[in-house]
Amino acid sequence: AAQAMQAEADALMARVARLLGETMPAPAYVLFGAGNSGGTAGPDGLALGLEVLCAGIETPAAARAILMDFVAHEIAHVYQSRQPQARGRPTLLHQALVEGFADYVMEQVRGPGQQGAAAERQRYGLAHEAALWQRFQADVARGAPWAAWMYDQKAQPGGQPPDMGYWIGKRICEAYVARAADREQALRTLLALRDAGQILRDSGYGPR
Repeated sequence: AAQAMQAEADALMARVARLLGETMPAPAYVLFGAGNSGGTAGPDGLALGLEVLCAGIETPAAARAILMDFVAHEIAHVYQSRQPQARGRPTLLHQALVEGFADYVMEQVRGPGQQGAAAERQRYGLAHEAALWQRFQADVARGAPWAAWMYDQKAQPGGQPPDMGYWIGKRICEAYVARAADREQALRTLLALRDAGQILRDSGYGPR
């Protein structure tokens, strides 16, 4: 399935580049890794681990769908990594916007019908948005670690799916772009991510 989708994946990455105003392409490598990463991105390109992404996948169509979602998400990370990086450890809010922006880009070029974990986050998030936001704000304010929100695949209390920080970040990005007078400039600001706090304030995001 991965070998058969090269032309389609190339076209998808070109759409992301146009959306973000980027001109330098990046390669995508599809490989069998060490069972510890579905997607890894850096300035030189991205790598997708088939043994992680396709665990439990039973048909070529399902494999294609999940791979295309990850191509779109990870190529956004490639362009993020090419921006000047702030020094120091990123905050919870900053990292949620890093991942949320990549999911936002994925949805813009792939449509809202995400597969797997992204679809699960969407379902749970819409049903619990106000409570999630209240907890997330509290954790940001106290400088909490990321584990309850990102990069920990353990089950969270109350049936919360892993990585809900991705979804909160995506919702902030959606609100920021919707409120902006210039969509293209808004996307560039989110890509550069110089000031996560200002982006949140300008977004007006805050479900009740």
